[in-house]
Amino acid sequence: MRNTAAEIYLEKGMNMEMGDIARKAGLGRGTVYHYYNNKISLIEDLLIEAFEEAQKITMETLNTNESPLIRLEQYAKCQLRSWIKQPFVFILFKNLFQSEPIPIQNYDELLNNFQTHLYSPVT
Repeated sequence: MRNTAAEIYLEKGMNMEMGDIARKAGLGRGTVYHYYNNKISLIEDLLIEAFEEAQKITMETLNTNESPLIRLEQYAKCQLRSWIKQPFVFILFKNLFQSEPIPIQNYDELLNNFQTHLYSPVT
């Protein structure tokens, strides 16, 4: 259901509907609503999970004794792999700096954490 939600989000953005996710995942609408009350709570949950995954990769690849270029290469490879494995990690990186914020409850906190824990360590 999570990867399906990511696919639908990449196709439709905030125009996605819970019914789109249910249809594409081959689930009943009730099953999707059993886990999430609405698309905002689903997106928020997936972005928080994506942030945690991206932060883990950042810490593991940049906090080594390797040369800066080797660390950067490892970081890039691991983040790109995670984008394929967990598409919401890509959505996190793609959408967080858009002029129109994603309408989740903790957007400002997520943006600040992204800057502090994901962007700054790389730069």
